[in-house]
Amino acid sequence: MVQHSFKDSINGRVTDFEKVVKKFIRNNYRNQRETQETIWGIKMEYDGVLKSHASAIRKLEAQVGNLAETIRDRGLVDFLVLLKPTLEI
Repeated sequence: MVQHSFKDSINGRVTDFEKVVKKFIRNNYRNQRETQETIWGIKMEYDGVLKSHASAIRKLEAQVGNLAETIRDRGLVDFLVLLKPTLEI
């Protein structure tokens, strides 16, 4: 019996190697795409949280500003008298 000639076995090996490399490239491309989608999802969620926090901070700044104006206009003693019933609860 005659075995494959050297040329045929190399061709077979090259073909198998090409298949392995192509599969490797496809898998890496798919993994990269999935990773990018995951990162994008995290970024979008993070951006939403940051916008929410920024909005909450702006509201707090406005409330503190209003509180400062009230203290300035009424005087600190009058303001503390108004707060005392609230603080005892």
